Amino acid sequence: MSTSPSIRIGALVPLTRPGWIEAGRHLLAGLELAAREVNDAGGMRGRPIELLVRDTAADPQRAAAAVDELATLGVVALAGEYHSVVARTIAAKADALRRGALFRRLRGLRYDRRTCRNAAIARRAPSKHRRGLVAR
Repeated sequence: MSTSPSIRIGALVPLTRPGWIEAGRHLLAGLELAAREVNDAGGMRGRPIELLVRDTAADPQRAAAAVDELATLGVVALAGEYHSVVARTIAAKADALRRGALFRRLRGLRYDRRTCRNAAIARRAPSKHRRGLVAR
């Protein structure tokens, strides 16, 4: 890899109570594995990925503060969060800051392009309707 500056991605995960710690650990392990695999393959256009991890503790206010902090640190995207109420807060903040966001699971998040202008906010898990179609 080149000596180019890293691509910083904010990893927002519940690592302390009252958050679901086990889900947070699994989510973080997946994010770290993905970053490691990309970096081992030469990075993104020669630039390494750097995860900046923040514990949300499943608290929307704590997550919002983490998003603000990560924005000052130059993250280009946000990833993570398991709890829907926190994911909604992160999505709204990401939209306001014009940062991308990729969530592992958003059961309760209703992403609506009419209210959320940021096309870089994505949802990994399919909707219940689509999961039903896949299962058939």
